[in-house]
Amino acid sequence: MWGPSYDFLMRPLERAGLARLRDELLREARGRVLEIGVGTGLNASHYPPEAAVLGIEPDASMRRRAQRRSGPKLQVRDGDAQHLDLPDASFDTVVGTLVFCSIPDVDAALAEAVRVLKPGGRLLLLEHVRPAGAWGMVADAVTPGWKLFTGGCHLNRDPKPRLEALGLSLEREDSFWRGAGRLWVWRK
Repeated sequence: MWGPSYDFLMRPLERAGLARLRDELLREARGRVLEIGVGTGLNASHYPPEAAVLGIEPDASMRRRAQRRSGPKLQVRDGDAQHLDLPDASFDTVVGTLVFCSIPDVDAALAEAVRVLKPGGRLLLLEHVRPAGAWGMVADAVTPGWKLFTGGCHLNRDPKPRLEALGLSLEREDSFWRGAGRLWVWRK
């Protein structure tokens, strides 16, 4: 039942610039779009009108909120990013915003995202990552307790090396939150 509190907790971050980052990233979405971990549907209003978006979300309370928020603009269904029930090379764009931090098997989820992406397709990510230096050590120390109260969120993950190993090419990388956040555009 993470859904009711998620929007409340995200509201200050959205006002502090996260909504602007969503808009900047999601204007890049084209064609058939898969959003992994659609959550409560906070991305719905940021997609271009021509994007046909399927959002998957394992948490029923978040799915219900996403369906109410997005209306017909976004099709929402139950789904597990680690085992996508979708054909190979079936999406032009795959999106993940603040989701790969909480997926138990991040390697499997990233491999699935790449599997369903068409050749030449784009993976659009907005994620927080393990900060450098002393803040990284703090993230390492805090993560075990933090993830118990935040739906499994790991403050110390960095998916970039995994994505490079999957053969994607990085088109764009922007840093935010003093290096603890990344906006990425990858191409298959």
